[in-house]
Amino acid sequence: MTAGTPAPVPCRITQLAAWPGEWPLLAQRCQSRGLRLPAQAPGAIGSAEHLVLQLRPERLLLLTDSAGNPAQEHTWREDCADCAAVNDLSGAFSVLKLPDPPARAVLRLGCHLDLSPAVFPQGSAAITPLAQVTIAVAALPGELLLLVPSTFTQHLQEWCAAAAAGLARDQQTQGNT
Repeated sequence: MTAGTPAPVPCRITQLAAWPGEWPLLAQRCQSRGLRLPAQAPGAIGSAEHLVLQLRPERLLLLTDSAGNPAQEHTWREDCADCAAVNDLSGAFSVLKLPDPPARAVLRLGCHLDLSPAVFPQGSAAITPLAQVTIAVAALPGELLLLVPSTFTQHLQEWCAAAAAGLARDQQTQGNT
């Protein structure tokens, strides 16, 4: 990971939250629309069109390209009216993607999770504090995705850049001794 500041990735974030007792029906509707669900919660699974995060029981976050179909949320709302609440959370969160493995070393400096690949492999997802901000983190192929409350995006960007710079400085110092 370079000392640069990670830029937010524009995307649409749609939450699908099952009504009490309706998770099986919501899962069935998702699968009938070709949406693969994580094998277990919490978890993450992606395709070329979308990323699905399941961070809490019976709730999904669907991340899609912001330039994608703007009617998607409306379609989900119509299809799932009897089994789930559908909400656009795009304005509430920012998405940061950090290259892996360097991101794991940087995030280790301020994260309570053990992000080593053996403990937090690809497809893992969790909610955790990072630099005093509660975020979601997901391990994807070649990168870690951070879902950050929008009001704390700049703070996390600056923290990541400073932590990466400090780590690089420490590694350089150790290499010179």
